[in-house]
Amino acid sequence: MNLVQGRDKMYMQASILEWLDSSNEKYGDKVAVCDDDCKITFKQYHDKAIGIARAIIDIGLMTKNAIAVYLEKSAKVLVSFIVWQWEKQ
Repeated sequence: MNLVQGRDKMYMQASILEWLDSSNEKYGDKVAVCDDDCKITFKQYHDKAIGIARAIIDIGLMTKNAIAVYLEKSAKVLVSFIVWQWEKQ
């Protein structure tokens, strides 16, 4: 985490992956994102993103490979953003 100077105080700025892990620990069964078709808890969000990223790595794609993601606007789109960040580690 990086320490960042805010307007009135210092605060911690976490990477999206640190946020994902800590949110999963703190809020696991609470709803993280939702739309008209589904609700995704923080635990489901974490597990889906990490699972997809591991599957991508397992089939041999690396960080410099392009991966196209085509999804309609939905809560599931946010999972794909986390996958992209996790794979870059």
